[in-house]
Amino acid sequence: MKSTQRLLFSGYLGSMGFGLPAAIAAQLEFPDRQVVCISGDGGFSMVMAEFLTAVKYGLPVRVFIMNNRNLAMIMQEQRVEGFPVWQTELQDCDFAGFAENCGGRGMRVDDPGELEDSVREALGTDGPVLVDIETDPRRFI
Repeated sequence: MKSTQRLLFSGYLGSMGFGLPAAIAAQLEFPDRQVVCISGDGGFSMVMAEFLTAVKYGLPVRVFIMNNRNLAMIMQEQRVEGFPVWQTELQDCDFAGFAENCGGRGMRVDDPGELEDSVREALGTDGPVLVDIETDPRRFI
């Protein structure tokens, strides 16, 4: 981060679902600043209806979803504690299509080679935008 940037995060117990509402609050507090939300698909799924709030109020938040169709941190916690992995798989969702249906901009990245251009395009887009980034669900296995 640069000294001119600010970071808002919840890194403690129960932090899922924090990203998008925090981004909306940050955008309201700093309307002239660029606000970026980076979230996992599980955390975003918990609060995805709030994307409608961003659309309703024309808040230009940029949401980047790391989509591995899994509650990966929960899965890791189960493994570390010696428990069997249980109920961490998520239903696949077309988050980019959801964003479009809400009236925002939706983008999907399936190829890592497309990521840089997609990020650049998202940051240059007016209004709320969501980038659904396909990630490897076996990454933490």
